[in-house]
Parts: sequence; C-alpha cells; structure tokens
Amino acid sequence: MISDQAAGLTASLPTALPNAILQYCDWHAVENVMKRLADHGYKKEERKELRDLFWRFIKSQTHAELAEHRLNLHSKLKESEIEYLKTYWGP
Repeated sequence: MISDQAAGLTASLPTALPNAILQYCDWHAVENVMKRLADHGYKKEERKELRDLFWRFIKSQTHAELAEHRLNLHSKLKESEIEYLKTYWGP
C-alpha cells in the first residue's frame, strides 16, 4: 500500500490489513522533508540543492548509489535532520 503519511492510515494499517506493506509516496516523502527543512531554517537556495540530492537518494538503483547519495545528502544537513532521515526514512 502506498500512502502520504496520513496518521490515521498509518495507525490503522496493522489492524485493518496486517499483511500489507506500507510504502510512502516518493513525492510526499520529498515534500515532507522539504517542509521540515524550511521549518528548521534552511534557506531557499539550500533547499533547492537538497531537494535534488534527496530525489537522487530516493531514486537510487543500487546499494552503491544509495550509499553515495546518502553521503552527499548528509554532508549538507545538520545533525538533527540526519537523525530525522535515519529514523523516518532510513527503514
């Protein structure tokens, strides 16, 4: 099942559809991260570059690409955003 991180759906899925695998929509994932970056003081120019890096990260085709894109993305982020990504988007 693909979701936009709606809290109700996320909370009810394990009960309603216990065998379903929840995946968040790529576009919503990027938008949620961009909102967080704006809320945490990243300037518009920084967010534009980070949006591109985050899309590369999400669309990685191999483990090697994923590792490279993650490293590039993390190099531009504050520690709190790195922890957020690890917690909410890493799994």
